[in-house]
Amino acid sequence: MQFYLAALDDLVRMADENPSIGIILCKSKDKTIVEYALRESNKPIG
Repeated sequence: MQFYLAALDDLVRMADENPSIGIILCKSKDKTIVEYALRESNKPIG
């Protein structure tokens, strides 16, 4: 997720736009997997 957000902000985002956020859609409700996946994330996640 961090790679894609960094690339998006660097290559696509305009100067007057806010930083991108990541959105993760989960098919199942396994909160543990999502928590591990995002533990080191420092960007907003929706």
